[in-house]
Amino acid sequence: MMVFKPIAVICFLAIGNTQNNVCFNKAEPFSEKPLKFDTLEKCQEFTRSGVNLLDKDLKLRNVHLSFYCESELNV
Repeated sequence: MMVFKPIAVICFLAIGNTQNNVCFNKAEPFSEKPLKFDTLEKCQEFTRSGVNLLDKDLKLRNVHLSFYCESELNV
C-alpha cells in the first residue's frame, strides 16, 4: 500500500556576517506518531494548512519553510 508523508525544506535566511542562506532538505515533521497519509490529497492539505499556520511567524524570523509530499511503500 502506498502512503504519503510530508517533507519540509527549511531555510534560515541571511545568516551571519556573510548573510548566507542555510537550508535543510528532507526534514520530516514528527509527532507522537508518524505523519503519513493514505492519499496525496490529504498530505497536500496538511502541508498547505501547516504553511498557512506558520507563514507569518516564520517571516518575522527570516525563515522560509516549504513542504512537499513524498510517496512511500508501506509494507
